[in-house]
Amino acid sequence: MHWRVTAPWTGEPISPTTQIGGIDWRMRLTWPHNDDGSGHSLKIQLETTSELTSDFALDAHLDLLTPCMARKEVFAVFGAEQRSVDIPHLSTYAEIAGNYHVFGSLSIQAKLFISPIRNDKNLTDFSSPVDNLTDCVLRIGDQRIHVSRQVLALHSPVFEAMFFGEFKETNQAEIELKDIVYEEFIDLLHFIYPDRLEIKENNYEHILKLADRFEVKSAVAEVEQFARRCKRLDNGKLADKYRLQAIKDRCIAAFRTPAEIAALKTKIEYRDLTDATKLAVVERQVQLMGR
Repeated sequence: MHWRVTAPWTGEPISPTTQIGGIDWRMRLTWPHNDDGSGHSLKIQLETTSELTSDFALDAHLDLLTPCMARKEVFAVFGAEQRSVDIPHLSTYAEIAGNYHVFGSLSIQAKLFISPIRNDKNLTDFSSPVDNLTDCVLRIGDQRIHVSRQVLALHSPVFEAMFFGEFKETNQAEIELKDIVYEEFIDLLHFIYPDRLEIKENNYEHILKLADRFEVKSAVAEVEQFARRCKRLDNGKLADKYRLQAIKDRCIAAFRTPAEIAALKTKIEYRDLTDATKLAVVERQVQLMGR
């Protein structure tokens, strides 16, 4: 959604309503005082005017295009009790006023990514076969998992090759999976199947590990989106291991001083990074030293 606010305005301007994901959205502008007493800053409130019958996750990216470039990202859960979210400190009054006479307006662009919040209580049971819906048994240790070959092959080229390619497993009624934790694999299946398990901080690492192994791209993409919102310190290491470039770039950009990077190089985790990532870290250090 794109909103151009022309001057002069009074009060709290409200944008026209735009429907995204079947939900009506609008933006509201305010100029609150900064907590540190440094003056005013531009705050945008993103709100919905729709009646919400279920909860969903919102990942919003807002860009102030003119009169100065600024970007903010916010994550929130919307539902009956949460219908708006604030995006504070998008830009200061001084930054905008310095160039405002050239443009005479504010231009704001918002990209909204909406995903449902899933209920983990009513998930598919893989412990027994279902007529016409399961045609294969996967075995992890002494645990048997009843699945559909076509469902797994649709989401994973690894399973597609295993079930329909020129492998010995193609004609086997029961296939053993090695070096996998049963509970973690069930989580991956719950993501693949229509009930779609919610990605959380206590499961995203092992879902990412298995999604990478079985090339389930939809799971990798959703875990990456979650990891961008999760403030775990080891996300950079995960991003490096599983080639999540956007997260890797953000982790490197988060370094603000050469001293921070020098401290990183003394840690054991630094030795485990790939050469390409180490090079990117060094380039960031050189960039910071030149400021």
